[in-house]
Amino acid sequence: MDNQYGDLDCAGCSSSPVAFGIAGYFGFFVNPQLMLMAEADGTFQKLDALGANLLAQTSLILGARFNVNPQLYLKGGVGWAGLSILYDDTVGTVEDELANGGALMLGVGYEFLRNYNFAMDASFKFIGASYSDLDDEIYTGTINLGISWYL
Repeated sequence: MDNQYGDLDCAGCSSSPVAFGIAGYFGFFVNPQLMLMAEADGTFQKLDALGANLLAQTSLILGARFNVNPQLYLKGGVGWAGLSILYDDTVGTVEDELANGGALMLGVGYEFLRNYNFAMDASFKFIGASYSDLDDEIYTGTINLGISWYL
């Protein structure tokens, strides 16, 4: 993959650098098993050994969550994804937007602690994004710990 300045690589990183991310969603239950939702995600991966430059993939997904049973759920959706690089120089952080494209999200989760309006869960989520400007696709798989508040 490259941008206007040349090839992108991870100098000083291992062959599969670890990334970190943040996500949030809101939605409403159509019935006790089906929730319609909007989800925003951001995944950040360092591009240099010091971690001063980050590759950021953000996404906004419209989708659904289906409760297989009261604790186990499946979710999926489609939406938009953006890819950019965050450069940290002596003045501040500069963002270089690389591309925008379509995204697909699939996930499975388990609420291990649940009461009437609060739950904690562990989940696995996969997001695939296609960037026509780069003629490339980026896939992320994340293991998540989450907190939900139900009204």
